[in-house]
Amino acid sequence: RDEVGAITKWIGTLTNIDERKKAEAVLQESETRFRTLAETLPQMIWMRTVDGKIEYASENWERYSGIKDISEAWKAMTHPDDWDMVMSVWEKAKSNNTAYRYEVRLKNKEGEYRWHNAAGEPLKDEGGNVIKWIGAMTDMHDQKTREQQKDEFISIASHEMKTPLTTAKGFIELLLRSLSEENQTALFATKVKQAVDKLNDFITELLDASKIQNGQLNYNITTFDFNKMVEETIENIQLTSKNHIIQKTGNCSQQITGDRSRLQQVVTNLLTNALKYSPKADKVLVNIEEQDRNIQVSVQDFGVGMSEHHLDKIFNRYYRVQEHAFLFQGLGIGLHISSNIIQRHEGKMWAESEPDKGSIFYFTLPL
Repeated sequence: RDEVGAITKWIGTLTNIDERKKAEAVLQESETRFRTLAETLPQMIWMRTVDGKIEYASENWERYSGIKDISEAWKAMTHPDDWDMVMSVWEKAKSNNTAYRYEVRLKNKEGEYRWHNAAGEPLKDEGGNVIKWIGAMTDMHDQKTREQQKDEFISIASHEMKTPLTTAKGFIELLLRSLSEENQTALFATKVKQAVDKLNDFITELLDASKIQNGQLNYNITTFDFNKMVEETIENIQLTSKNHIIQKTGNCSQQITGDRSRLQQVVTNLLTNALKYSPKADKVLVNIEEQDRNIQVSVQDFGVGMSEHHLDKIFNRYYRVQEHAFLFQGLGIGLHISSNIIQRHEGKMWAESEPDKGSIFYFTLPL
């Protein structure tokens, strides 16, 4: 333009956008394939933008809820008692850019709440930046109902067995007091007592697992000497072990706030497992390491070990390593209970293992 604004010339450019157009076409094809796949799955699939806005929802959302707009359906479907948990998990995942998983009750168009397994995953670019979120809701109501019925049965059966077992245990102890150690009958009574004690431990584990599911496992919080508790536990278990030496290293110089009895239950479980799963070894190592804000405890055995793919499942309720199930007895709930106790104390529990070389179980507790 000249000084008065009249056009005097035109200047233009041509920019090659062929590569961009090809990339857009590939992306479009990829999204089309994704949507086609998503619509054939029984799950309710969704996709969000980085800021959390719903970008896509499979038709199963509307079929299930009767609500067309998923942004409205999300809260309307979620059970009021679950909503705060859902938002807390989502905000934490967003801030950490990490995947998440939880169980939630969702209302269908008939007004019935059904349990679903929710899972979400961030999609990242080559630089590790989140570009989208994708997730799914899988109906698990029938499975959850069966688990609840099983838990109810186990709880009732365990309570019913506990009473006659306690009576039997009392009479056996009375019998042992009336017999001299040299008496052959005393040996038989001792064997019976050992079997009854073992059965009592199994029933106690079943009851604890049932209480955990119902949020009823009680805790008695005090401040205590953690070191002394561990040493007492080792001493008690060492008395019953003839083939292994339990060696302890490290100390905790500060007192711990928590449930002494429940934490002793955790240490007992880890030690008895270490002895049980290392029948050909002769030692178990216990280490206490004081860190900045917590203590770390490890229990190491030199036994059968396990493959890596088991490590993220062994703390699940009733989970047992199949290749060991025939040789070693157990219910598969001891580690589940222990892990729950540690979590309730705001700690963490995990394991490292290698087949035929042994396992190390760790847990931390805040100071």
